[in-house]
Amino acid sequence: MLADGLGDKDDLGAWCKALLAAFVRGWPSGAEPCAVAWAGSRDEARRDVVLEQVSSAAAGFAWPPWIRLSDWVSDAFDVSILAPRPGSNAFALDQALETGADDDRAVAAGRVLASWYPLWPDAYGIGALHTWPGQRRLVGLSLQSLCNLTTDPRALRAVAHRLLAVPAENAKTAHWSRDLAGDLAREWAPDVSLRDGADQPPWSQDWLSSEFASFGRAAAPGLLSNLGVGPHGSHTELLAKGCRAFNASVPRDDLANALANWPEEGDPLWPALARHMARLSTPEDRALLENLACRPELRDPPLRWGLQYIVRGDLVLDDGSVLTLDELCEELGLPPLPYLEDRPPPMDVDWDDED
Repeated sequence: MLADGLGDKDDLGAWCKALLAAFVRGWPSGAEPCAVAWAGSRDEARRDVVLEQVSSAAAGFAWPPWIRLSDWVSDAFDVSILAPRPGSNAFALDQALETGADDDRAVAAGRVLASWYPLWPDAYGIGALHTWPGQRRLVGLSLQSLCNLTTDPRALRAVAHRLLAVPAENAKTAHWSRDLAGDLAREWAPDVSLRDGADQPPWSQDWLSSEFASFGRAAAPGLLSNLGVGPHGSHTELLAKGCRAFNASVPRDDLANALANWPEEGDPLWPALARHMARLSTPEDRALLENLACRPELRDPPLRWGLQYIVRGDLVLDDGSVLTLDELCEELGLPPLPYLEDRPPPMDVDWDDED
């Protein structure tokens, strides 16, 4: 109606506000015909008002709502909206998609792109650090995904308490995300009473959808062992052989040869991690890996960025400040997560058992 020139022009502001609120939560019902209506509108004055209000507000959106609104504006007005606000996590994510892991902020915010394909970023090979075993990396990914969606400190601490307080064995089950979603729905959402009056936080659908879709986060070792990613003699090839040797039925000659041929000037991190992934690490290997996870500054960028954000799990907030998982655990009165965990033994499955 408004696109056809009907209704009060003063209603445009309220309509734009409602439209923006809807895109924050998801893809609104009726968005497609609405875009068609504005695309065919001949009321240039109204089109200009809508485009100006929507574009200026979109710059402050988190990344998923910005993507949705950008697509809608392209359909409705055949233009591109403003990029996310420089210095925000949304801007860092957009840059990470365009140019890769070119700086620490891109690695920090963009590591959540390691979802169904768990080895992002391929650039510089630091994506191979997603093979690092343990809950610290996974919790860091889940909480960074949340930090990319909201600036509400209550949200971060509520979700962090859920994740960090889950016993390790339960956190490894297939049901923990479902249980977490139920906890949020029962306890978090009714307590928030956000400004728009909805019964759940506006970021919840995007965050939970991302968590359920990010099944690849725990699959990096399996993917690497099967794809054998990396050129001959590279650390990714070495890690692939370490991940493959995890299976007791696979001969370990390939790993032994790769370790023997690792150059003396090469970083000892990678042979140590390869042995650890094969469940062959020595006390010296584990000490080295734990020390590097605790002190990423011992390596130069970009490896330092990977150790800090992928392995140690530091969180970058939307204002650019950094919060470590250890600081968050201390604030919540919880024990810190270990920097390195043993890889659990292979599953013993009898594929011939018809029962």
